[in-house]
Amino acid sequence: MREIEASLGFARPADVLPDTERPGLLRVKTMPMDPYSDIRELLDCQTCRIRDTAGAHKLNLETMGFDRIDLTADPRLQATLEKVRVAGELDDADVKAIRRGFLRRTFRLENGKRLRFLYVAPEGFIMRKAGPNGLKISTPEQMTEKNNHDGALAVHGDQDVKGTPVKQILK
Repeated sequence: MREIEASLGFARPADVLPDTERPGLLRVKTMPMDPYSDIRELLDCQTCRIRDTAGAHKLNLETMGFDRIDLTADPRLQATLEKVRVAGELDDADVKAIRRGFLRRTFRLENGKRLRFLYVAPEGFIMRKAGPNGLKISTPEQMTEKNNHDGALAVHGDQDVKGTPVKQILK
């Protein structure tokens, strides 16, 4: 089993508040969207040991927040993803093919359940690259709308616990 240390950012306890619209639940206050701020300054960063369990545990979207989907039924989507992996970049045709490969499709999860993609957001389709410890490997001149973006400083979800904005989009 491989193991590494990584700095993970967690919401500060002072930034976690009761959800006034859903009693009993908690929400994290909205973080500033200043592109020049370092998100790490807003988080409680802790060094954690991360283990690659490589199949030792079954993934589960409901309890772990992530899962593995089975793409074997779509060789065209697999070929597009492999092309992007080898090239290390996206082009407009790749983005279109990947979106088409997921939109309104149902995929089998690791536990046998199914996940249906109802909506694929039109924005934010980018390829990030970073070296060890987030080291920048692309110059600003190499960055385009889709390619050579630095590694993300934080994992984020564009949907909150109430389902916004997806809930409103699907109405």
